[in-house]
Amino acid sequence: MKNYKLGEIINIFDSLRKPISGFQRISSKGKYPYYGANGIIDYVNEPIFNGEYILFAEDGTVCTNDDKPIIFLTKSNEEFWVNNHAHIFQAKNNICSNRYLYYNLTNTNIKHIITGAVQMKINQENLKSLEISIHEQEKQQHIVNILGSIDDKIECLANINKQIECLANMEYTKIFADCDTFSPLSKIAVMKSGFAFKSDWWTNKGIPVIKIANIDSSLNMEGCSFVSEDKLDLAKEFIANPGDIVLAMTGATLGKFCIVPKHDGVYLVNQRVGKFFIKSNNLPLLFCSLKSKEVSEAIINLASGSAQPNISANDINLLNIKYNENLANKFNEKYNLFFKKIINNVSLIQKLNDLKQLYLKKFFN
Repeated sequence: MKNYKLGEIINIFDSLRKPISGFQRISSKGKYPYYGANGIIDYVNEPIFNGEYILFAEDGTVCTNDDKPIIFLTKSNEEFWVNNHAHIFQAKNNICSNRYLYYNLTNTNIKHIITGAVQMKINQENLKSLEISIHEQEKQQHIVNILGSIDDKIECLANINKQIECLANMEYTKIFADCDTFSPLSKIAVMKSGFAFKSDWWTNKGIPVIKIANIDSSLNMEGCSFVSEDKLDLAKEFIANPGDIVLAMTGATLGKFCIVPKHDGVYLVNQRVGKFFIKSNNLPLLFCSLKSKEVSEAIINLASGSAQPNISANDINLLNIKYNENLANKFNEKYNLFFKKIINNVSLIQKLNDLKQLYLKKFFN
C-alpha cells in the first residue's frame, strides 16, 4: 500500500455547486436528486452534474459516531444537483477508481480534520490534507468486486421497494383523486415526538437510538447512537417496531420519513424524530398520504419562518388528508401484503449493509 494526501489523488468541483432554498425547490420540483451534506434531500427540475462523483459532507453532521465521513457515490449515468454543504470530487484514474476511493474513505477516520465545536465543518484545505493508504491496482479491483456485488444486491432490493411504492402511490392518487372529504392525519395515525435523551446518556454500545441522521429513504442505523439498557424502561413508549413510520422533525432533512424494518433487539426514537402510532392496518394509507404532494408541501410550509426549520407532533396530527373509510379500507387491504414485503426487503438490506461493514474493516483496517 502507498500513502497519499487526498488532494493529490482527486479533482475537486466545489466551485460548480449551487444551493437552492427549500421554498425555491417547491416551485422547481422535478426528477433530479438534490444532494446536501447528508444525501438526497429533494428532487429538482434540472441537474448541474452528470456522472460518477464522490460527495463528502462539508458541514453540519459530517461524520458518524465512530468518526467516519458522511459520504455518497453517484452513479455513472446519474444527473443531479449538489448544494454547498457537500464537497464533490472524482478520483484521478491513474491512482484509483471512484468506487475504490469511495469504499476506502467510507472506513477512514476523519476526526482530526473536523473544525468547529458547535457547527462541525470540514473545509477544503483540511479535506485535501487527509492521508489515506491506497492498495495496488490488482487488490483495488478485488475489493471493488466484492463490495460492489453487495451494493448491487442492496440496490436490487431497494429498486423492488421503489416499484412497490410507486404502484401504491399511483393507485392512491387515482383512488382519492375525486375524494372531496378530509380528515386530520390523526384519524389513521397519531405522531408523538421521541424521547428526550440527556446528552450524558450516550454510550458506544447498548440500545440503538434513531436520530434524524438515520432517516433517509430507508432507515440506516450505521454509526448510530446508543444508550445503556437501564434507559429502556424510561423510553419504552418510544420503541420503534417493524412497520412503524418515523419522520425527521427538524433540520435540512425535515419531512423525510421511512418505515422501520425487521431488526434484532430494540430501537428507540430520539426527541426530534416523530414516531407514528398507526391505527389498525393503515400503514399503506399513511405512507402514501405522507408521500402526496399536498401533505409533503404542507409539512415544509409548517416549518417556514424560522432559522432552524422544525415542526411539532401536533402540527403533523392536525394536517388534513383525503379520507373516505370505504376507499381507505380497500386500499389498505390491497397493499398491506406489499408493504410487508417492503419491511422484509429493508431488513435484508440492513443485513447486507452489516456484511459490507465487516468487509470494509477487513480491507481497510
